[in-house]
Amino acid sequence: MPEHAQLYFNGTVRTMDTACPTAKAVAVRDGKIVATGSKSACSKVLGKGYESVDLRGSTLMPGFIDTHLHPIMLIYYSI
Repeated sequence: MPEHAQLYFNGTVRTMDTACPTAKAVAVRDGKIVATGSKSACSKVLGKGYESVDLRGSTLMPGFIDTHLHPIMLIYYSI
């Protein structure tokens, strides 16, 4: 199965790591973050054949996974 890789750059990457809270780029392979840091460092990790995604100054941060329905139910019952 071929790898699918992306390099996100030119924005602010929120890492959620207190030791290094932001990065300039992030490398993703098969849906998993494999590196954060500078654009050149992340591109070296990916090697050849990745998709470049220009964030154009946007902020990239992790999404919430399995948040349940608690926040939605709170809104629902407060109406």
